[in-house]
Amino acid sequence: YVPRSNAVVTDMKYGSIALENMKGPLRLLGQGNTLKLKNCSAVLEIENNYGTTTLERCGGDLRLGSKSAKVTVEQFAGKLRIDADYTTITVRDVTQPVSINSKSATIRVEDVEGGATINSNYSNITANSIAGMLNIQTTSGKIQAKDVEGLAIDANYTNVEVNGVSGKVAKEIVISGQSGSLHLENAVGNLHVVNPYSRIDLRNIKGNVDLTTKSSRVTADDVIGDWRSETEYSSVVLRGLVAQRVVMTNKSNPIDIELKRVPGLIDIKNEYGGVSVSMPAGFSGEVDLEATYGNVDTNLPLDRKKSFGGSGGYAFGKVGSGSGRISIEAKSGDVKLMQR
Repeated sequence: YVPRSNAVVTDMKYGSIALENMKGPLRLLGQGNTLKLKNCSAVLEIENNYGTTTLERCGGDLRLGSKSAKVTVEQFAGKLRIDADYTTITVRDVTQPVSINSKSATIRVEDVEGGATINSNYSNITANSIAGMLNIQTTSGKIQAKDVEGLAIDANYTNVEVNGVSGKVAKEIVISGQSGSLHLENAVGNLHVVNPYSRIDLRNIKGNVDLTTKSSRVTADDVIGDWRSETEYSSVVLRGLVAQRVVMTNKSNPIDIELKRVPGLIDIKNEYGGVSVSMPAGFSGEVDLEATYGNVDTNLPLDRKKSFGGSGGYAFGKVGSGSGRISIEAKSGDVKLMQR
């Protein structure tokens, strides 16, 4: 029997500890234990390698260390820091920030106030309903996230799927990596992506997009914001784009864009691939289209148009009296600009 208000310090191996309704500070050290805490309000330190640790309706400022184990924390009032390699980690309903360092783990974090930071290579990571920033760093892993207020991911050789970034705590969404895949939808905030050798799919983004990749395939549907991309050897397909400015460079493979709104600026250069742009009627400004080895096709009323049967072409002039500008250039590929 331990009085509820007493401090408890243990150092036990391969045993079983069950504590309930404790109010004093707890420091529980050891390994290989089955540890169960319920309604303990001042949990400060736990070490339990090769064991099972379960906390329910507890609180405190907890540092939890483990290895090759199972850790479950539910309904925790306070800060939570977990350092646990080769471990299955489940965290739900935490009132303050969560920090997890691990590797080769399975991690699930849900319903956290104050944000979550996860550093864990070779891991499957799931994070849902994070009130605050979600920061994830991993290599050779898998990330699934839903309903977060801010997002920053650094993930090489990783498949990333995110649905729902509200933008409440950060105006920018930053995602970097390589040789993986990215699927992001229903996000608010200016998006910065650096992700070569990866499949990139964006849907329903409200914010400017700044994207850099190579040897990739990029698709984007229903982006509301300016678009800037630097790609190499990548196909780029944009549908339902609402942008004032569209600036793109590519070295090879086609660019295909459908705009929902007339832009103020289009500046596209593609070395060894065609460019096709479709936009609503109403553009007013300068237009300059050129294909060094390809055809130029447009239905805009331009003064000067010339095509040399696939061996080059151009079209330029001014439409209306506005200050807009469209410049599209392809060295080896067709250029097509159509208004609907």
